[in-house]
Amino acid sequence: MIDNRHCTEKDLRLLKKETNAIKREYIRYPEKLKAYLELVARFDLNIAQTMRHMICLTKEPQEVIAIINENYDKLKQNIIIDIFEHR
Repeated sequence: MIDNRHCTEKDLRLLKKETNAIKREYIRYPEKLKAYLELVARFDLNIAQTMRHMICLTKEPQEVIAIINENYDKLKQNIIIDIFEHR
């Protein structure tokens, strides 16, 4: 769900676009991570909190990217399930 409604394919495309952008831009613009995590929280607060916690434990850019990748995959699976369950 996003913003208390069921996800659509448009929502999934938005998450993919923003995930790709943060992975490209994180090293140069780490301040953009906050906005990305706010987007993730709109989909799943628990995943966003997990990501924040894990990221706080490291500041290594490659580890941050790995955290983003791992949690993006989980969130993407949840969104796909939500889309197909509510068609």
